[in-house]
Amino acid sequence: MIQTVLHFLKNKIVIAIILIILAIVGYTSYQNSRPQTYPTIPVVRGDIKEEVSITGKVKPSQNLDIAFEKGGRVSRIRVAVGDTVGQGQEMMQLDNADLYAQLAQARANVRSQEAKLAQLREGARAEDIAISQARVENAKNALADAQRNAINVTEKAATDLANIHSSVPDTLTDAYTKSDDAIRNQIDGLFLNDETDRPTLSFSSFNSQAKINSEAGRVQATDNLAAFSKNVTTARNANGDATVLNITLENAKVNLDVFLAFFGNLQDVVNSPSGLDTTTLNTYKTAVSTARSSIVTALTNVNKQRQSIASQKSINQSAISNAQASITTAQSTLDQAERELTLKTAAASVQDVAYQESQVENARANADYYQAQIEKTILKAPFAGTITKIVPTLGDIISPNTPVVSIIGSGRFLIESYVAEADIAKVKIGNEARVTLDAYGSDALFNAKVILIDLSATTIEGVATYKTTFEFTQEDSRILSGLTANIDVLSGERTNILYIPTRNIISREGKKYVKVLTNKETGTVQEIEVVTGLRGSDGRTEILSGVAEGDAIVTN
Repeated sequence: MIQTVLHFLKNKIVIAIILIILAIVGYTSYQNSRPQTYPTIPVVRGDIKEEVSITGKVKPSQNLDIAFEKGGRVSRIRVAVGDTVGQGQEMMQLDNADLYAQLAQARANVRSQEAKLAQLREGARAEDIAISQARVENAKNALADAQRNAINVTEKAATDLANIHSSVPDTLTDAYTKSDDAIRNQIDGLFLNDETDRPTLSFSSFNSQAKINSEAGRVQATDNLAAFSKNVTTARNANGDATVLNITLENAKVNLDVFLAFFGNLQDVVNSPSGLDTTTLNTYKTAVSTARSSIVTALTNVNKQRQSIASQKSINQSAISNAQASITTAQSTLDQAERELTLKTAAASVQDVAYQESQVENARANADYYQAQIEKTILKAPFAGTITKIVPTLGDIISPNTPVVSIIGSGRFLIESYVAEADIAKVKIGNEARVTLDAYGSDALFNAKVILIDLSATTIEGVATYKTTFEFTQEDSRILSGLTANIDVLSGERTNILYIPTRNIISREGKKYVKVLTNKETGTVQEIEVVTGLRGSDGRTEILSGVAEGDAIVTN
């Protein structure tokens, strides 16, 4: 009986388990047949702000050191220590006379360009056209004069050079005559067989090397005399050919250099004779000295001729270059005059007017630039206060960004804070800021603005930071020195833009993506690349492209 009951219960349990499994399978199948749902948020349009949050300490507006943006010489100091100044009041000035002169030129150019534009729009008058025509004629005459002058200059250059070349044959003849006399006549007594290929000295010398060189030199001198003679004949038959005459001059120098070396060796020989009586020795020494002087004189004359030719060539080249430059200048003047005449006689085109308008704008921008440069030479009080320190004196040369005046504020307090290098690029002078003070809680809001950012970094706990000074925009009796300030600097703002929560943006391999529910009925989700813009401080990010307003962004 008991076994029957157990068997019955066992069957009941099995059946129950089967029914539970069937229920689970049925429920799962039912759930799978339904589209999956995702939590989403829509892409919406609105405004976002980017803020940099920092802390600082409230300080009175005192000892603010002010510097010039550019360096220069101090020309005026308009305040003294203890003086009260108003906002914008001039305190100090650098020498800017050159900038005022440049500004005057720039403004004159503006007026000139504006006049040209007005004339272009109105068209040229008959009187202006007549003046331009006269300028063209004058320019043509000047060009013709320059061309005639160039011809004259070229002809004179050729004549002057030819005159110098014409004396080359005489110079060479004289040099050859002196050389021939020196070698064949004046030192004839020093050699035996001097016209043969084996001449020997007529006396002995203790300087054996000089003796060998002298005897060999006498053979060489004979050969060079023969070459020199042919060279003179070539010069006389050149018929003024400059190239031939220049070559003969160079050849003459070579021959004379050989003769000069020969007489140098001969002097060494007579200075160390062996077996000569005093009278004969003195005769030989005089002959060698006289002969060598003749060679030196001949060589000097040849070199002078060569130098005269070189100098005349240089003078000619300079004169011809100047004449050609005058032609170029005259041609340029004529081209300019013809262009102006064409412009005046032709109706102004739209392009011409547009171009001249651009010239006017460029001239005005140039004038504005110099005005801005002048402003940088004038130091003005950034706020009302009292002068506490003046560093330079009249005439001192100061460097850019070097404090020159210290001022205490008349009432508004400052906040001194330090901005980390990761955020400093977002903070600019003039940025507005919202401030709360710990003493009054987050409900008491104050407004401030950035007035100073240090150029050098300050390391705090291993992090590079930049000292940044804020000024409260309004006086308030609740603001006290030493209070801790919490500052939110408005560094960027976008209005009427598309945005989504920053946490729903996926970053991968340098790109940004979001998951979009593209079909709610089927539960289809698509990952789409987006381009982001400003990242707001409230956790929202601007979407520039990729999704549209109303698109459903999957949030997990």
